[in-house]
Amino acid sequence: LVREIILPALVAAATLGIYALIYRSGGGEPAQSQMIFRNPFDMQPLLVFALTLLATSFISGWFVAQFGTGGIMVSSASIALVDVDIAVLTAGRLSQTAIDSRQAAQAILLALAVNGLARVCYSLITGPRAYYARLALATLSAVGAGAASLFAAA
Repeated sequence: LVREIILPALVAAATLGIYALIYRSGGGEPAQSQMIFRNPFDMQPLLVFALTLLATSFISGWFVAQFGTGGIMVSSASIALVDVDIAVLTAGRLSQTAIDSRQAAQAILLALAVNGLARVCYSLITGPRAYYARLALATLSAVGAGAASLFAAA
């Protein structure tokens, strides 16, 4: 599974890294973080994650049983609108039983792309236009480069 994912993921990550270096070298003071630190041992987020993973595993398994490979693509893309981790874990688990590793790799890469594009859409709604424009350019470039390397390797 890692063999199918590694090249497109590295190409996309390198593309994002290049954009980060370009934007960072623009100068200016870094913005102050508004991050709120919480207790890392709080059980509520862990319980929500575990229940979400359980539910999406059942739903994804049902999609695969009903619709075959297309089912995992639909469920991975849908789940990735909210959380990419669960989509990746679900596809990885299904690669051990219901789908082959190439299909799981494609579902994982699709989930990563959908999640990145969803973040671009969320930034359009919630953030300043300048941030949206930079994020959109970097994300679209990374998704395009990752997709090109996936198809070139095939």
